[in-house]
Amino acid sequence: LDALDKLDSLSKLHDKGSFRSLCEKLSIPVPRQWSLTELTNVGNRRLIVKPVDGFSGKGVNVVGGDEPMSIEEAVAIAREISCSDAVIVEDCMEGQLSSFSAFIDDGAIYSAFIVKVFGFTNRLVVDTSSVQRHDKHFDTLAQHTVSSVSELNIKAEFLNLHYIDTGKQV
Repeated sequence: LDALDKLDSLSKLHDKGSFRSLCEKLSIPVPRQWSLTELTNVGNRRLIVKPVDGFSGKGVNVVGGDEPMSIEEAVAIAREISCSDAVIVEDCMEGQLSSFSAFIDDGAIYSAFIVKVFGFTNRLVVDTSSVQRHDKHFDTLAQHTVSSVSELNIKAEFLNLHYIDTGKQV
């Protein structure tokens, strides 16, 4: 039974759609999501299209604004990468991509740090990073992590959560 609970928790962390639902349930800010049927009404809005089960930027593309790729092309690429043929389309947030890494023991954070990440070769793929000693969002990110760990009943893990720092919020 514990293994099934663990598998369910892992699924909620690794599937972008499930993780997004978890964040919404816990009032953790997430970008607006668009259904595929709404995409004709987005105007010139910049969107990011991702496979729900992708990683390392594979199959991720930005569309809209002055981006050359069409939404149809981006969805097709994301579906091709996705093992489940599922995609997620969200507002494209502008800001610093970073990660919050936390070691969890007995359901609590015992060590954590923030890393700013950069994609110089491809802005959607991390190719270098820098650990930050101080960050104004640290406490907020720790609270979000503790909420997630509690909701998923995680007792011991290493979590690495990526986020965008818009300057005002994460």
